[in-house]
Amino acid sequence: MENGQRAALLEHIDQLLREKKINDADIKCIVKQALDEKHLAPFSDSIFLKYKALVASTSISCSNSWSKSLNISFSDLKEACSEIETDLRIILVRRKELIGKDEKTGSPRLARGKIAGVTTFRLARAHIIHLNPDCVRCNDDRIINGQSPCPVMNFNTEFAICCGFEFIKKKYSTLPKEIRAELVYTLTKRHMNQETLGIIFDALQYIVR
Repeated sequence: MENGQRAALLEHIDQLLREKKINDADIKCIVKQALDEKHLAPFSDSIFLKYKALVASTSISCSNSWSKSLNISFSDLKEACSEIETDLRIILVRRKELIGKDEKTGSPRLARGKIAGVTTFRLARAHIIHLNPDCVRCNDDRIINGQSPCPVMNFNTEFAICCGFEFIKKKYSTLPKEIRAELVYTLTKRHMNQETLGIIFDALQYIVR
């Protein structure tokens, strides 16, 4: 929280106290909310930048120059990052004292797997990467000719998983190929919520080397 925001909050609390509209319990809730906001603020920007970096650094063999066939909607990416922040706020409010605390700061400490699950879910559900008709036709031709689908078709989902892996400090590429395929299939074809994904990432944090 910036100095100006902190000063405005304190002034607002002081005014409410003078008007006897809040009590000590209310103040504690306001302060906790402010601390939670400070704790979550960096997540949105870091996810946004990580996703952009993935788009810029990815390279696959493609005769039709796949990078010119994609449209990246940064407004949709920004919206997804905002939804991630909202989901994490809801978890903080709902779980309250059930969430661990950082020993140094006393701030709520969400499990890394939980953050990874929320991040992956929201990014995978957002329509961030759009293919032009030429790219779609090229992929259709591959399937008709008995080839595997083009990797470009799964970028939206795989980038989402990669961003989630950042929070558990693991690399998506170290997952066995069959598990990667299962994760992508489940996220695109089956129902999976943030809570379930959080448990999966918690497990992968200890399984993946």
